[in-house]
Amino acid sequence: DTSKIAVMREVLKKGIRIINDVHAMSGDGGIPALIAEYQAGVILMHSRGNPADMQKNTQYTDLIGEVVGALRSSRDRALLAGIDRGDIVVDPGIGFGKSAEANWELLRALPQIRSELRQEVLVGLSRKSFLQDGASMPAAHLAALAGGARILRAHDIIETKQVIRTFELWQGKL
Repeated sequence: DTSKIAVMREVLKKGIRIINDVHAMSGDGGIPALIAEYQAGVILMHSRGNPADMQKNTQYTDLIGEVVGALRSSRDRALLAGIDRGDIVVDPGIGFGKSAEANWELLRALPQIRSELRQEVLVGLSRKSFLQDGASMPAAHLAALAGGARILRAHDIIETKQVIRTFELWQGKL
């Protein structure tokens, strides 16, 4: 998790193979080339603002269009730098500059996001404040998987593995 090129460079030198760019290559212009140089994977996460103020501006004119547009622009920068399409994962940034309603809208739009970008999708739901009022993280993880997320970012590993196993059994994959 970083948006700092110096941190990325150091961890790539030490053998890390995936960078989670929390600002989706909107920072230092050298990031795409650095990741391409190391032939690393990259997660491009949508966020707006910085951690100190991102929840102060959660209004969007067209949430899905803006998130997809920003992720497409970041993805295209990655491709132009020589990062293989298969090494790029997009993350709609649940909880990062979005209201609770917007987070649910993004979860419902995962099939559209995946289809429009033609990229694998990561969803991070762990410990998100919008999961209240009786909503459960395991059920939200199931919704994300059913919507096309292929990677779940989680803190509660045992419970998340159970969700994934349940989903795979439901799909008939095991």
